[in-house]
Amino acid sequence: MIATAPPEVSVRTFSWPRALVGSYDVFQLHWPESLVRHPTRLGSAVKRFLTRMLLLRLWATRTPLVRTAHNLAPHEAGDPGSGGCSLPWTGARRTGSPSTPRRSCRRARPRR
Repeated sequence: MIATAPPEVSVRTFSWPRALVGSYDVFQLHWPESLVRHPTRLGSAVKRFLTRMLLLRLWATRTPLVRTAHNLAPHEAGDPGSGGCSLPWTGARRTGSPSTPRRSCRRARPRR
């Protein structure tokens, strides 16, 4: 994506300092689970706090949040404090297929 962006678009990769105090017009999120997952409970708690601060900042600055949905469910199970299988706030306002569930953590039910 970065290499194919037009010259007038400046793409920046994610870092917590840039996310919380940097300058950007749109926040695009590919893997929302990565914002809160960490191997330790303390790390997960810190990342959940940082994510709340990021969401507050996006809301306060009216910065659009674009979530790219690659899969309906994550590849790995998260720890109990990671928000389950998805983060429900990522689907609050969205565009795209109306058949896409609002919350990715809804379990797919087998067809009968």
